[in-house]
Amino acid sequence: MRFSPAGDPGVPDDRSATRYLIWLAGRRKLMFGAGILLGVVWMVAQALMPAAVGRAVDGLSRRDDGALLTWALVLLGLGVLQAVAGVLRHQC
Repeated sequence: MRFSPAGDPGVPDDRSATRYLIWLAGRRKLMFGAGILLGVVWMVAQALMPAAVGRAVDGLSRRDDGALLTWALVLLGLGVLQAVAGVLRHQC
């Protein structure tokens, strides 16, 4: 008898690739949900980047140092959020 530290995983549904992936996702619901949520955060941060760059360029063209600094910090924050969410998404 082989030792299995995780216990008996049950019988996988191997009738198709889709059914097998659904079986796997059902066994790790929390990690699967966290991966989806982190993927959404990562993509939203990526989608907001062009808008923040546009606002920063607007501040630059108006010679408004405060607006330029604000939107540059927003860009930095989005980049950090995207990096952290991407790393955690890969871990999930």
